[in-house]
Amino acid sequence: MSSSICSERGLLGDGLFVEEFTGIHSWLDGPTRYTLVHSSEVADLFIDTRPVDAIAFHHDLLGADDPASFFTVPG
Repeated sequence: MSSSICSERGLLGDGLFVEEFTGIHSWLDGPTRYTLVHSSEVADLFIDTRPVDAIAFHHDLLGADDPASFFTVPG
């Protein structure tokens, strides 16, 4: 996860460890690739390969029709 985005959002704990990542979800919307990487506490959204936002994880993200709508995506 992008530690700078997590830090800006006040979501950075004692460190980031690969073992803490519990899921990844990726989808295409036209030519754009969205990737959601999450732990049990934090979710990061990447557009193509660029991290764009991080939020506190909640289960509503899983199975949402538009998971990107939970994040602040640059216009």
